[in-house]
Amino acid sequence: MDSYPLISIIIPVRPGASAQTAIDSIQKADYPLELIQTIVEEGLNPSRQRNEGIKKSSGEIIFFLDDDSEITPGLFKETVKTYQAYPNAIGVGGPAVLYGNTNLQKGIIAVLTSYLGVYKISARYAPIGQTRETDENELISCNLSLKREIFRKNNGFNDKLYPNEENALIQSLINQGYRFIYNPQCQILRQADSEIEAFLRRIFNYGRGRMEQLFLKPSKTSFLRLLPLGFLIYLFGLLFIPNPYLYLPFFAYLILISVASASAAKKKLKIIPLAIALFLATHIIYGFGEAFGIYTALKHQINVLIRH
Repeated sequence: MDSYPLISIIIPVRPGASAQTAIDSIQKADYPLELIQTIVEEGLNPSRQRNEGIKKSSGEIIFFLDDDSEITPGLFKETVKTYQAYPNAIGVGGPAVLYGNTNLQKGIIAVLTSYLGVYKISARYAPIGQTRETDENELISCNLSLKREIFRKNNGFNDKLYPNEENALIQSLINQGYRFIYNPQCQILRQADSEIEAFLRRIFNYGRGRMEQLFLKPSKTSFLRLLPLGFLIYLFGLLFIPNPYLYLPFFAYLILISVASASAAKKKLKIIPLAIALFLATHIIYGFGEAFGIYTALKHQINVLIRH
């Protein structure tokens, strides 16, 4: 590779917070440092912060990281090689590989890297499969690059959405005929949540963001995406309909997550019951998030109608 493009890295942070973890890792990149522009944007709305960062950027490639993203040294070169291999692609991303030493972190990793746990989203947290054309399910905003020119034709991220702002943008661009590539070798590292409250809050917000995204910008979605909401309704139904046969699907579900937990535990018996509980909590809390997302989206639409 004779020449490298300028890369503009945009990192949103909360007021007073630090992006030092990401910046330190960028300094170790196997890429000409003079061709890396790092922009740190403070604020309380990451979607808006990323849009503001784009206005200040000069790079041919825009790279989005979070303040706790730790890039792998070859990330930028691998990203550029992927664009060269797929010249029609306007976006390239890869997994935010999770790590952690506590049993809780290992249990969280087991759930988030499992297809049974989070469907296609598992590719966001572990290198899965080969380099391929993909959609918003497998890409994540803390390790995502886009060609800067695309923002001249679009309005960037929807600042009314967070999280799921990258999902909405990616799906909108795909609907316009643009291509995105998932490369499992384009990796960053992120520490898994070390507190159960932080993990469950994240899952709840993902569910809320998914439904707000669907209401704000209606589009086709997989039936599997709505299963957590259906599962939540089913569990409530068990409380009011005393029919023992209705418990059979739940017992089958428990068997499935038990097998998945045992597989993910890799002979570490202490993790198995914890992983089972985390599988169950993930699906229930995501369902609650989806239900709340429907409420907030409908409330917003009603307020808009009232104002008009």
